[in-house]
Amino acid sequence: ALLLASLAALISFSRAGTTLFWRTSDRANTAHHSEPIKFISVWILLAAAPLMSIFAGPISTFTDAAAEQLLTLSANPGLLLSGGGK
Repeated sequence: ALLLASLAALISFSRAGTTLFWRTSDRANTAHHSEPIKFISVWILLAAAPLMSIFAGPISTFTDAAAEQLLTLSANPGLLLSGGGK
């Protein structure tokens, strides 16, 4: 039941998001200026997918290092409060 509720929520959020993102207004000027922005944003997302596959190793190494730093920093709150100085 929880899995179905999560699926229903995911579908409803995605439908609401696409409705808000692709909504057009009656004014021609705003619709005309937003078209290049939408086109460029879609192409950036499409270009990012293969790049993330090509550079999966370095991305994974970077995220692992960031997670390790976060876990290490949370072990000593004094580092955070002092600005990182020792």
